[in-house]
Amino acid sequence: MSCGHPCPLTCHPGPCPSAEGCRKRVNLRCPCRRIKQAAICCEAMQQGKGQLPQLKCDQTCLELKRKNGKEQVR
Repeated sequence: MSCGHPCPLTCHPGPCPSAEGCRKRVNLRCPCRRIKQAAICCEAMQQGKGQLPQLKCDQTCLELKRKNGKEQVR
């Protein structure tokens, strides 16, 4: 399938179904990977216009990034 998941059908004639019908569970994450959210592949791909969307970091992510940056400077 174009989403990268294997075809859910056992051996069959013709092409495999498109990613629009993929019902696999996927995990969406923010750029720093702290926030994780489960979604259905085909629904997430529609939101992301053909690719899995990335969640946005929140205030906690930014504070942790700032704190980790200060610790690395020391």
